[in-house]
Amino acid sequence: MLRTATIADLNSIMEIEESLFPMHVRSSRSSILRSIQSSNQKVLVLELDSVIVGCVILFQYSKSYRIYSIGILSSYQGLGHGKNIMNQIIELANENKVNLILEVEITNLSAISFYKSFGFTTILS
Repeated sequence: MLRTATIADLNSIMEIEESLFPMHVRSSRSSILRSIQSSNQKVLVLELDSVIVGCVILFQYSKSYRIYSIGILSSYQGLGHGKNIMNQIIELANENKVNLILEVEITNLSAISFYKSFGFTTILS
């Protein structure tokens, strides 16, 4: 189930961040805490059998949502959970009539391929 994160989820979200992202791009504990408490950001977690296996951080702007971070624990990858999260984020953006944007490191070819499968296009800046 995808749900809004609470402060009680902070350790699980940090576990996901630390296991998936290199230090130079990973969110800090204080940054995630601010995101959970912010009215301009939305932190969602994917919980399966009382285990948080994925999370996404969205920045909410007036005309768009920006996917800041999305991740699924390695042991749960390849099972459709990332697709499930993306479909729900896309639905949320459509319901709120906002665009959905994101950034990916140009070397992260698997992430680029994943996002392209949802119709995202590459814009180099």
